Amino acid sequence: MQPESDPTATPGEQAVPAGPPRPPELGSLAEKLQWLFHTVRRPDGKKHTIRAVAADTGITFSYLAALTNGTKHHPSTDVLDALADFFGAPPYLFSADPAAVRQAAAQVQLTHLQPHTQQLLAQPASLDVTGLTTDQIRALTAQRDTYRASNRHSS
Repeated sequence: MQPESDPTATPGEQAVPAGPPRPPELGSLAEKLQWLFHTVRRPDGKKHTIRAVAADTGITFSYLAALTNGTKHHPSTDVLDALADFFGAPPYLFSADPAAVRQAAAQVQLTHLQPHTQQLLAQPASLDVTGLTTDQIRALTAQRDTYRASNRHSS
């Protein structure tokens, strides 16, 4: 079965294959990059394209496409740092340490869910979840429940 391509890509751009947005706990570099492309969105809510990330990071399009698709596996520290910086992720997201990867993934999720989290806590009935994945909505719900529980205990 062929992966579904990203409908937000403009013609002539290679999109990141659509896939499940599961955190990249023990995954390959390609899975981590695909997760970042899926999780970290442009300000308009659309996914970044490989071409746009390549242009912004100085990484060649073909090399970034190969890393994202899993045909290249061992980029330099400079390449990983540029990608981490672009996506606002800690560089240790790309490490082999599962605990560090989980921590970095959680930090990315919290950073990129923050505006929705604030909206959820302020006005839960009017939360706009347009463009969020099921996993992101679950994460928001869990954050809301934790927030409410901690406020009950501190009151």
